[in-house]
Amino acid sequence: MHFKRLLERKVEVATALCEGLIASGEMKAAKVDIPALATNMVVVATYWLSYDYVRNPRHQQPEVTLASGAYQVVALAAPFLAPRARALFDRLASAYVAS
Repeated sequence: MHFKRLLERKVEVATALCEGLIASGEMKAAKVDIPALATNMVVVATYWLSYDYVRNPRHQQPEVTLASGAYQVVALAAPFLAPRARALFDRLASAYVAS
């Protein structure tokens, strides 16, 4: 039950982050898109380490794994970003994509 509540809280936080980006004009998304986006962000953030371990059990690099997971989470929101925020994302993401 504790883990369930933790997941619910993560979805609440991801939802609030998306709503904040929308309110500031940095994200263009319909209200109906936010629950699925927030849930997907939480799923990727929560299970990224397990996923990466199964893919590369003998080649674990914690810094790379965590950075890749962070990129994957933020990349879910990228299609919804307004042009200025998308340009910033693309600039910052280039380091993750290159590695």
